[in-house]
Amino acid sequence: LFFLHEGAAAFQVKLAQFSDALVPVLTPFGRMQLLPPWQKGDAVDLVLFVTALFTAANVLPEIGLVLLLVDVTTDVLDLFGQMAAASFVQRDVPINELMAKKISLLGVMVLVTIFRWRAKQRGMAAMLPTADDAEQLPLPPAVLLAGRLLIASVFVHVAQFELHRLIFSPENYDIDPEDLHNILWPKVLEFALVIPFVLGLRTKMVSQLLICTLM
Repeated sequence: LFFLHEGAAAFQVKLAQFSDALVPVLTPFGRMQLLPPWQKGDAVDLVLFVTALFTAANVLPEIGLVLLLVDVTTDVLDLFGQMAAASFVQRDVPINELMAKKISLLGVMVLVTIFRWRAKQRGMAAMLPTADDAEQLPLPPAVLLAGRLLIASVFVHVAQFELHRLIFSPENYDIDPEDLHNILWPKVLEFALVIPFVLGLRTKMVSQLLICTLM
């Protein structure tokens, strides 16, 4: 959904620009047609939109997941590069919620892509005569840990931000007690559930509880 939303937004922008370019402009030399603006990343956005559509429709999903993973990886590397460059000039770049979501999305895409490719390999191995004797190697624990750490980043960021806002805000800060976003216990629970999630303890149940804390 994230990639479909981002791609659809880019597609709508380019469609509007192309529509505007179709309207002729009066000049001293007569009517002239404008060329629509085209930037280096526009083609990438449109390709990713098509890739997300094909992946959602389960058409070559393994290839689509790899392309989407490359896109997220480049975004996160660019983010870390900007933070490193800012640190050289002694300027702080605080991680906002959008940055945390990007980092978390990278963890999701890494695990989903690996599991999807391994499932395809198991399906191909099942057709071999020696498939019954083949031993399926589990996913390396380091990969699972890295993926869960990346995913947990968004929960840690949101939880610490909300806890700081609700507990350490100035006395004159207006906090509406009737607003459900200002209830403290879901933030504490979200922060506490990150620990078993990262350690891989009852991952399915903990993941469902984490989702409930965001509702």
